Order: sequence, then structure tokens, then C-alpha cells
Amino acid sequence: MDDLEALERHGVRVLPASLFPGLADVGDPPRHLFAWGQPPPEGATAVAIVGTRAATAAGLARAQALGQELAGAGVVVVSGLALGIDGAAHRGALAAGGLTVGILGGGHGCFFPPGNLALAREIVAAGGCVLSEYPPTMPAFGHQFLERNRLVAALARGVVVVESGLRGGAINTAGWAMELGRELFTVPWDVDRPKGAGCLRLLREGARAVRDAGDVCADLGLQSPAPTRRARRRLDAIAGVEGGLAERIVAVLSTGERCHDDLVELCAAPIGLLRSALSILELHGIVEDRGGGRVALRP
Repeated sequence: MDDLEALERHGVRVLPASLFPGLADVGDPPRHLFAWGQPPPEGATAVAIVGTRAATAAGLARAQALGQELAGAGVVVVSGLALGIDGAAHRGALAAGGLTVGILGGGHGCFFPPGNLALAREIVAAGGCVLSEYPPTMPAFGHQFLERNRLVAALARGVVVVESGLRGGAINTAGWAMELGRELFTVPWDVDRPKGAGCLRLLREGARAVRDAGDVCADLGLQSPAPTRRARRRLDAIAGVEGGLAERIVAVLSTGERCHDDLVELCAAPIGLLRSALSILELHGIVEDRGGGRVALRP
């Protein structure tokens, strides 16, 4: 299949880089981008939200809340369409009915990660777009994800690192943000949280600490959004369940509904403590009782 046939097959257009003014700040900008869907309106403000693929439940909740609140305030949410924090940020923007842009590390016809193809379709259907500097037939090689990160930073006014270890794609994107003169934000985590170690290092290097989208908007001179009640309840609920049990419950239920006995074994928690945690999470709309002793994540 030649490139022209691939473009037609996947509904991808070739757009000049001039449609994306931020790319001019990159030392080696692509001459064009391959786009599936509609690019953001001219003059739209974009903020990138990035983080680890192996995110905790608290990190996922924070990323989704940030994406939802920013999109609700009219900000375009940019991320890398990876698993973990990226996907949560995109889903938050979609939940607010806002626009979000995903940037791939390979071609549209070799979509990676395959598990987020359905999310990409949702983004396009909602009026957003999925971009790549690579033609549709180009597989996703490791070095291309690092190249992709410069585009994530370039297309945004600011970059928010939600959760990250000391190394990884989010830290690489943060480096690009600093090099390109973008505002850099991060969520400060507890010093004992390994997956937040990268965020703490970024704070020492000058990143601004943020808890919610209001902090981001204030620093960028934008109108601050009101956090959604459900997003705030979700964050507070997870914080209120001790010992990381909420994170383990959410991780297990992300694979499908389970009975209490399964959760006791998979979460390594006594039944009494498990039921207490489930009650808190159900009260705050995170899980739901399916009857017969089975529970699931609430859609």
C-alpha cells in the first residue's frame, strides 16, 4: 500500500505546519503533520497533560479532573494518547464536551497503543484530532516517542506533569517544555510516593505546583474553571481510603466487575476493610454495586 492509498483508507489529511504556530519554536519542526479529525480552532489555548503509563488510581483521577476542568473552561487538552495519565486526560476533556488533541509516536495506520484506538475514535468524533508527523504506514519505534514529545510541548502554552518517576516520557516532555519556553506545572506528591519522584524533582527545577485546573488557568492568565463536583469527590474519596487500597480496588476493577471474594484475594485486604473502602468509593460515585456481591467501576 502506498502512502496516498493509506491516507485515503484511514481518513488522514496532510496539513501544513503553519497551521500550528507553536511548531515554529522547535529547532527541527516537521514540514507538515498528518491529521485524523479537525485541528484546533485558530487562536485556541492548549495545555498539555502528561504522566506515567503505570499510573496510580490517584494519578488517573487527578489527570481526568484536570482534563475535564480545563476543557470545560475552553482549553484544548493535548497529550500523547498513551496508556495511563495521557488517556485519563483525554477522557476528562471528552467528559466535559471539550476538544482534545492526541499526538502519536507512529503512523495512524499502525496505531499504538492498540488499546487506545477506541479512545482516538472518540476524540475525532467529538471534534478533536489525532496528529502524527509520520505517514500512516510508519510503525511506532521507540525513538519516535521521544520525538513526539517535542510536539506535545510545542503545541501547548503550558505542560502539566501529573505523575512521573525520575525517568520516562513525561520527564522528557517537561524538558522540551523548558527548552521551548513553555510554562511547566506539576502535581506535588508525597515524598514517599515513587511514582511522584519526578514531579518533586521538577519542583526543585522551577516547575509550578498545581492541584487543579484553577491553578493552571490562574498562572496562564485564563478564566479559572469551577471544578466539577464529581471530579472533586473522586479525588477526595481516593485520598480518604488509606494504605493504597483504593488504588488496588480501582486497578482490579478496571479489568471488569468482580465479586467481594475476588477483591479480598487480589487486593490483599481483609473483608471488613474492603467493604469499608467499597462503601466510600460507592458513596462518591467511583464504583457501583451490581448485585449478588459483585461490584464494578461506575461508567
